[in-house]
Amino acid sequence: MGDHENEGDEIVYEGDEIEQHLVKKVRDAISKLVEQQNLMIKYFSFKDDFDHLLENIITRKTTQDAKVDWHIERRNNLYALNNLVTEWQIIIKNQKTLSHKEMYDCCKEIKKSMTKMKKEISGEESSSRGDHDGSVSHHQQPNHPIYERNKNQVYRWSSRHAPRKVLGLDNKILEMERDVVLQNVNDSFKVYGVVGVAGIGKTTLCQAFFRLNSVKQRFSPRIWVCLSKQEHGRQDYREEIVVRMLKCLGIDDQVIDNAAGKNDVCRLKRLILLLRLQLIGKRYLIVLDDAWNEDKSVTPFFSNLNQKEQMDENWGEELAYGLPKGRGGAVVSSSTSDALLKTMLGNDVSLQYLQPQTDEIISEIFKDAVTGYGEDAKELPQHLEDLKAKWLKKCDGIPLAAKLLATIARESSNIKA
Repeated sequence: MGDHENEGDEIVYEGDEIEQHLVKKVRDAISKLVEQQNLMIKYFSFKDDFDHLLENIITRKTTQDAKVDWHIERRNNLYALNNLVTEWQIIIKNQKTLSHKEMYDCCKEIKKSMTKMKKEISGEESSSRGDHDGSVSHHQQPNHPIYERNKNQVYRWSSRHAPRKVLGLDNKILEMERDVVLQNVNDSFKVYGVVGVAGIGKTTLCQAFFRLNSVKQRFSPRIWVCLSKQEHGRQDYREEIVVRMLKCLGIDDQVIDNAAGKNDVCRLKRLILLLRLQLIGKRYLIVLDDAWNEDKSVTPFFSNLNQKEQMDENWGEELAYGLPKGRGGAVVSSSTSDALLKTMLGNDVSLQYLQPQTDEIISEIFKDAVTGYGEDAKELPQHLEDLKAKWLKKCDGIPLAAKLLATIARESSNIKA
C-alpha cells in the first residue's frame, strides 16, 4: 500500500508515526479554529491554503533535486506547516491586544510563508527556509508585532531556523562540518562547542550547520533545544529541557504526561528514560543552544554528556543517561563560557571561538537588515548611507548590534521591512 489513499474528500496518510502525528495536528488545529465563531478567522481564513499545502506535501513522492531525500524534506515541510498553523492560532488568541494593522501584517507574513512553501514544494523555487520542526520559533523575532506586545513575558529564544542570508561564517560552517560530520566517521559519539560573546553569531552558526545536507544525511533525528528559561515553563527546569527534546521528536503531550506520571521524585527519571528509549539505536544530533550557568543547581544535570551512561544509583538524574552512546550520535552546544562547555562536553571537546566580524561584513548586515534582500530589497536612503559609517563604529564587529541599529534606522526612516 502507498503513502496515502483517497477516502472521500480527505486523504488518509500512512507515513511513519511522527508524520501521521504531524498531519493529525495540522488537521485538528485547523478544524478547531474554523469551528470558532470568530470574525477574524472568517476574515483571515487560511483553511483552503493549509488544506492544499498539506495535500501537496503528503501526495508528492519526489523532489526536483535528486540530492534531496524527499522523505526527509516531507517531514521538514510537515514541521513547517505545524509552525504556521500554530502562529495562526497565536494571532487569533492575541487579537484583542493587537491593532488591525498588526493583525494584517501578521497574517500577511503567514500568507507569504505559505506561498513560498508552495513554490518550494512544486520546485519553482529552491528552499531557503532552512529546516523546520516543532521548535517554538514563530512570533519570537524582536521586531515581530506579537513579540512587541508581549516582550516583558518573552525570554530569549532560538530555533533551528537559520536566517535567509548568513554572512561572514562560511569558513566556520565548513570547519564545523569537517569536525562533526566528515572526520572520524566511526567515532561512537561526538561533542562540539561554539564560544563567543553575546550577539557574535553563535546561534546563527549552529543554525547554518544544522541545515546542511551533509548533516541531514548523517544524522536522524536532529533535535534543536534552546536552553533559555521560559516564564511559563515547567517548575523543574531539568524536566522542561527533556520535554522540549521529546516534543522535537514528535512525542504527543499526553504521552509525555503519562510517562511523567504523578509529581514525585521519579518524575525526571521517567522522562529521561522515555528520551533514551526514543534515541536508542539512532545516530542523532542534538544542538543545545545558549547554555548558561547562572543556576549552579542544574549544572550537574548537564555535566559529562560525552561519557558513557552509567546504570548506578544516580541514573536518571543526569541528561547523559538519556543520550545513548555507540551509534555515532553527536551533541553540539553554544555558550559565552568555554568553562561551562568543558563541564558539559568534557575537557577534550573541540571548541570554535567566534571573533568580531570585519567592517565590510557588519556594513552588509546593517544594509540588509534595513533594506531587506533578494526580491524584497529596497534602496538604502542617502541620509542613512551617510550615517552608516558612524553608526557601525558602535557595533564593534558584533552582528546583533548591527541588526539592532538597523531596526532603529528603519523605524526612524519609516522603511517597511
